[in-house]
Amino acid sequence: MKKLAITLGFMLAGFFPLLAQDKDVEDVTPIEKAIVTKAEVPAAVTQAASTDFKDYLPIKFSTVGYKLKNYGWSPNTDVPEQLDHYELHLVAKDGSYLDALYSPDGNLERYKKVIKNEALPRPILESIANSDYKNWTLAKDQEVITGDPKEVKDHYVIRLKNGSKTKTLYFSDKGVILANK
Repeated sequence: MKKLAITLGFMLAGFFPLLAQDKDVEDVTPIEKAIVTKAEVPAAVTQAASTDFKDYLPIKFSTVGYKLKNYGWSPNTDVPEQLDHYELHLVAKDGSYLDALYSPDGNLERYKKVIKNEALPRPILESIANSDYKNWTLAKDQEVITGDPKEVKDHYVIRLKNGSKTKTLYFSDKGVILANK
């Protein structure tokens, strides 16, 4: 019986570090976004949002731990950060919406507005008409990305479709193609 207890003790002693190891692996897995309540968002952020977007009501809050890529709204996961920025999803009475990215001290870093039933700037339409995509059609709602001019140029995200093919183009408001995917 004593031999069985000692053997069992050694087995359990070897098993518990494995459990701890699995927990450590989970702890280092990066989290890109976490949904939070309005109460968990710094007052500076909620006050700035109500000033910056008077006609919009924030309905969803999250913390994010990444910087955005130069164009679009995709995370740049090459730059590791803590969950220290706040993304707010806001809706207007007319149903339009936008997403805004704030630093903890309430500085607006970038926002994305979805354009519905609104004409694109003439230079963008002319640029598309004079490009290889002139026979393509607008695939869905377009987006305007606005941010700190030191970090990102204001730009439009345009999705085009031709049959089963789709293409995303990034334009300046002057109609210059900044990037395409």
